[in-house]
Amino acid sequence: NNIGEILVFNSALKRLSAPISFDTIMGLTGKNWSSGGDPSCVYDPANGGHWFFTQIVSASPESKGGAFTGCFGGVANACTEGIAVTDGNNPFGPYHVYFSHADYNPGEPGYPSLLNDFAKISVTRDAFLMFDDEFTPTHIDFGRAATAGMAH
Repeated sequence: NNIGEILVFNSALKRLSAPISFDTIMGLTGKNWSSGGDPSCVYDPANGGHWFFTQIVSASPESKGGAFTGCFGGVANACTEGIAVTDGNNPFGPYHVYFSHADYNPGEPGYPSLLNDFAKISVTRDAFLMFDDEFTPTHIDFGRAATAGMAH
């Protein structure tokens, strides 16, 4: 399987949690979706101490092969980037969850089977930024990065 998980540690590196699945944090099982990997995490101490978690999300459930039969299999409209943001500075939540779809532009090569891969995330005082490589089952374009932004 390709299930993304987090572990929470304190500043002395003492483990505070068992593995917490992104499927649980993002509510993927209830949507019949699954984790696709490439998890990222950033903490924003300057704006209230929010935690941001991202990962590839597939519209195919784990019971049917997850990302390997959906997202990575080139199934149209099967890939999104899941984004979970804590309400405050507690990494255990509660979370606000968003999904950024790669297939937003029908004019792009590879539409409707694009995959936002290797997301890099950052925050500023008024925005969440995400950069990634766009892939299709037949075309890899390292020279083009997609971006998404959300205001705080």
